[in-house]
Amino acid sequence: MIQEIDDEVGLPMVAHPTAPSAAGSSGGFSLESTLKVCRAFPNIVGWTMTYKYEDYLRVADGLRSLDHHVAILGASSGYFHDYLANDLFDGTATEGWNYALEPMVDHIQAWRSGNLGEANRVWPALKKLHGYVHRDKTHHHLRYKIAAWLRGLIPSPYMRPPMPSPQRDETIMLRDLLKNAGLKVISDKEIDEGLRNVPRDLQKKPLKAMAS
Repeated sequence: MIQEIDDEVGLPMVAHPTAPSAAGSSGGFSLESTLKVCRAFPNIVGWTMTYKYEDYLRVADGLRSLDHHVAILGASSGYFHDYLANDLFDGTATEGWNYALEPMVDHIQAWRSGNLGEANRVWPALKKLHGYVHRDKTHHHLRYKIAAWLRGLIPSPYMRPPMPSPQRDETIMLRDLLKNAGLKVISDKEIDEGLRNVPRDLQKKPLKAMAS
């Protein structure tokens, strides 16, 4: 598949290597497969790090061993502080930018400028916010959207069925975590109205019986 894309398009590529979990590889290609692909396709210029923490470090070290540069693009935003400290972070490909852009930029720029005191000041609230978003793997995509809605960036927190509906307790938790990170959110009145009013085109419809 990669060969056909490369042959047809011939442009720089950023990989998003999600795969079934295996030993030493949680959420992405194994280290061996990653290095094999990057060596075979020099047009791959970035690797989205979809791994759990320990596997991220292992694969990132492997990418650093290549004889050409492949950018290490952090995806799990709740660990950016650690990845920056290990110098295993060249950029990002993550949903956190949808709801926490400003403090995330401040945090990364503080690291880049050597201002560890500022990075340490910004990070704790960000870590709690990102940690809550990712805590429930059945709701984390929904929480991206709820948080973006709470920021006033999109008109509704609802996703299309069969995705779950936003719950009031998680919405209020996200509101408080966003505010704790220094981010402005919509009013409590707007929150109540938004949770109450499901967009017509997203309302769940009963499933039709399958024909025998």
